[in-house]
Amino acid sequence: MASAPAASESLDVTLLTRSADGKRIAPFSQAFSRGLAISKAGDQVAFLGKTETSWEIVVRNLDNSIGVSIPRTNVFAESPAYSFDGSQLVFANSGQVQIVNIGGGLPDPIADVDRPSRGMTWLPDGSIVFAPNSSSGLWIHRPNGTLEQLTVLDESIGENSHRWPHALPNGKGVVFTSKTNDLKSFDDATISVVNVETGIVSTLFRGGMGAMYASGYLLYGKSSGLYAVAMNLESLAVGNEHKLITDDIFVAMASGVANFSVSENGNLIVFPKPAIEYDSVQLIGAEDKREFPSQGEMIWPSLSPSGRRAVFAQHSANDALFMLSLQSGNYVQITTRYNNQNAVWGPDEQRIMFSSDRLGTFDLFEMDVDDPESVQFVLADSLSLYPTFWSVDGKIVLFSRLSSATRLDVWMLSLGADTVATPLLTSDFDEDRAVLSNDRAFIAYESDETGSYEVYIRRFPDMTTKRPVSFGSGWRPKFSSDGSRIFYISGEGSAKQRSTCRIMVAEFTGGSNPRVTATSTYMDNPKCADFELMPDDKTILLVSNSENTPYWEMPDVRLITNWTARIE
Repeated sequence: MASAPAASESLDVTLLTRSADGKRIAPFSQAFSRGLAISKAGDQVAFLGKTETSWEIVVRNLDNSIGVSIPRTNVFAESPAYSFDGSQLVFANSGQVQIVNIGGGLPDPIADVDRPSRGMTWLPDGSIVFAPNSSSGLWIHRPNGTLEQLTVLDESIGENSHRWPHALPNGKGVVFTSKTNDLKSFDDATISVVNVETGIVSTLFRGGMGAMYASGYLLYGKSSGLYAVAMNLESLAVGNEHKLITDDIFVAMASGVANFSVSENGNLIVFPKPAIEYDSVQLIGAEDKREFPSQGEMIWPSLSPSGRRAVFAQHSANDALFMLSLQSGNYVQITTRYNNQNAVWGPDEQRIMFSSDRLGTFDLFEMDVDDPESVQFVLADSLSLYPTFWSVDGKIVLFSRLSSATRLDVWMLSLGADTVATPLLTSDFDEDRAVLSNDRAFIAYESDETGSYEVYIRRFPDMTTKRPVSFGSGWRPKFSSDGSRIFYISGEGSAKQRSTCRIMVAEFTGGSNPRVTATSTYMDNPKCADFELMPDDKTILLVSNSENTPYWEMPDVRLITNWTARIE
């Protein structure tokens, strides 16, 4: 490590991330969680890194280049934060808030969270404040084990998330980012502070995200860089002059996370900007291919019955639905408020059903794609609902229901004079992405009951005669129009780091004894995250971007020492 700079000097150093045998540990970060942390004393860092076997949280002291992994952390580890004395870490891991002693031992779960969570922080008294999901207020876990809600969303101003909490050093308050349902960019989000004793929330300023306090300043992110503004710790008054510290920082605009962490000794660590490229949507036929470039990450495709239009979601401050004309190649945004996801097209060219958080949780809504004001409520639940299929006769919608007890389950919505929802597949495993054959004789779905995702079929509606379709891996099943074939994706690796990926086709015989008679590769493409089958049953609408939390290999963590010298 470089020698200490003079009082007026600030050094920008690349932190080498090395394992005990001297090999580089590649830092990784997600689009939906803060990927690194520095201790309050500024002598140790923690980050999500890719070791030879997996992703793990790695900690290292700044006086050497050896990284040590935290046991039982994995690719789902998120948003590490140090305790005030530097002896423990808190982080989200596999749906839990976990703490671990850095000197040794196994992580200890203290609370449940959704994945991805939206950050956590440690108060001086040992309390932990965390954002359990993307659509709630903040919660606090006290040292005696009690769990309480700390902040409540203000529905009068359209708040739908409190996220990225950071404790003030005096322990009296926690700063956080407030998101509203009309927010188009986190550059315009609100930075607020909550009094830990009274629960009273005060606005500090609007125009940033992911704030942290250190050395008399509030540091925060924007798409243009990392900024600092003076802040009085006692009065909570914020200055008027916002100064740029560095423009080379990874700020994820889909979640409002700024990837930096700051200590009280003048050390600041940041993730520099990674090389991020969003792939075009592709229409691939036997003899030709068309590309439809976009300005962002298009995910969750749904194709209209005629194949002339498709609807996608795009991650942003509030996830929006976009419609693509496959004739002109033009995208049109069709939702502007709330988070809207997982659209499925109805039996005509006009209506879609989709999931939206406009009532709090993700519920089912319907709309005319050419009329943004036509949104109608369909079904609500205390749990999140995601439509996966709408039958050609318009009478049945299949949807997934996310439960902490039974995970993803397949439900059916019968539309008519009475709208009735009934469970079809519930277990301790994920059952998801269910679709019906056009004659409604069979249902296909993906499940991880064997430890990896595979595609299965059953007779419908009695759900009997279960048969496996894929062997080795399989997801996103689609029936051909005549029901004689089932298309699905098979591959290895994560969606953003796929080592192999193929669209497979299985020949299917129905009747009283359904079976798969043959399986072959229909298309070999390493980036096939999702797809739709065109009406000709031959052409593929291919989506390379994925709804799975993206992971990007990052440049080495950057250490900026004596950072206040840059702005004073």
